[in-house]
Amino acid sequence: GKTLDLISRNAKNFKKKYPEILEALETLPQKDWVLDGEVVALSDEGIPSFQLLQNMTPQTKDRPLHYFAFDLLHYDGKDLTNIPLFQRKELLKDLLESADGFISFSTGIEGDANILETEVRKRGLEGIVAKKKTSRYEPGKRTGAWVKYKTEAGQEFVIGGYKPSDRNGSLDAILV
Repeated sequence: GKTLDLISRNAKNFKKKYPEILEALETLPQKDWVLDGEVVALSDEGIPSFQLLQNMTPQTKDRPLHYFAFDLLHYDGKDLTNIPLFQRKELLKDLLESADGFISFSTGIEGDANILETEVRKRGLEGIVAKKKTSRYEPGKRTGAWVKYKTEAGQEFVIGGYKPSDRNGSLDAILV
């Protein structure tokens, strides 16, 4: 009720990294809540871009940041983690009704999995998180009630070093 923090899943405080998101969350009328969501950088086409987010600093001008709220864990003095997802989402939608442009309610989509996958691929999105409407919020547990499905196989690496080749600008070795 008196303080607002923006905490990552590995407990890093992002208050200073994303001040515009924090300011937008401060405008919500009810002050006693805990949201689960994701800070996203949107490309010019409105597509989430992890690379764009990673290359952003607090000094970057006109940051295309957005916070997608997809769950409500605590509200008005009550722990909501044991009530079904569809009920938490109803409360979340009401809470976010007056949210400004930086904050969006992440609604659910019901439909045929094959059609959803085709549409996600067509739009160049990362994947789908499928959740049972009646599921509880169980942090740190893999119960099968929530499934993350990536549409493109891939892996990200950090390049630790490389050795250039003496010929044609290629690499002799790379450390990832």
